[in-house]
Amino acid sequence: MSRMLQRNIHAGELLETFMVTAIASLLLMRFYLFVTGYPQIGGRLHIAHMLYGGLLMAAAIVLTLIYLTERTRRLSAILGGIGFGIFIDELGKFITRDNNYFFRPTAAILYALFLALFFLFRRIARNQELSSTEYLLNALHQMEEVVLNDLDEAEKKRTEFLLFKAGNNPTAKALLSIIDDIKPLPIRRQLSWRRFKAGLLRFYTKLAAKPAVNRSISFFLIAQATLFAILSAWSLVPPGLGWEKPLSADLAYASYAQLTALLISLLLMIRAARNLSNPVMRLSALEMFKSAVLVNLFVVQFVGFYLHEFRDIPVFVFQLLLYIGLDITISQERLKLAAHPNTGA
Repeated sequence: MSRMLQRNIHAGELLETFMVTAIASLLLMRFYLFVTGYPQIGGRLHIAHMLYGGLLMAAAIVLTLIYLTERTRRLSAILGGIGFGIFIDELGKFITRDNNYFFRPTAAILYALFLALFFLFRRIARNQELSSTEYLLNALHQMEEVVLNDLDEAEKKRTEFLLFKAGNNPTAKALLSIIDDIKPLPIRRQLSWRRFKAGLLRFYTKLAAKPAVNRSISFFLIAQATLFAILSAWSLVPPGLGWEKPLSADLAYASYAQLTALLISLLLMIRAARNLSNPVMRLSALEMFKSAVLVNLFVVQFVGFYLHEFRDIPVFVFQLLLYIGLDITISQERLKLAAHPNTGA
């Protein structure tokens, strides 16, 4: 069994991509159906949209079976996430006797499901101390770029690091000598998106060195978290002091859960802000900011979806854009560290 289950060093990123696209597709599907009046596709027949989700998940599986390269795996994670979100959206029909798509507790059940998957995926992603064989296999996957004649400097350094971690393996030593003789693709010969990535890295490196930029990022993220926490707390104000009617017991508990998650997110952001200007701690600070946004996406937004249904879609889109922005920033920070390993931890 151990020979079959060799871990991918990028598993955490791929699983995270799957989760975010699944949640995004589920909520956006609900929003689309809401604004279009819940149409039935198929004329006199009703073709449930879970079937389209199943087709997308099948497409993701077929892609990984037919094609190689890391880009295909990333595309499969996106397609699989979209398909799973569309598929699981119809959960209410299959847990009620009357096939009730609008069964209100469905949102809470989906929240519990995604939260369980999130913690499972985080546990898998954090267990990144790979074996010598796994480091070697990941290095071989990275050398796909050599075959494609598309290896840049950062990818070369990352491949050399993986081969170094493989230890005294004879194959690793042979591959190290091979890749040492390979010259990275010059910027002028790289694809346009590669040149854009190199330019983005240079731009990011300049910005990351400016304390004012780091303070502005921290202020913006903390300010939006604080605003959402205040708005959540305001919804719990007793009648006569700003709230028109008392909340029912289940809605009150959901509001308290949302406020607790927002406060946790805010504390994570405050802690991250203290280290953002430190070059050694910058990557861990950005990852903590990202964790705070993930708390908002996976907890706050699902509770908001339960409380307010479709009214929380704009807030979700805002949080999703924050997540994408932080994900791009973390990628640039990792590229910077790969190109200049002595500037960070």
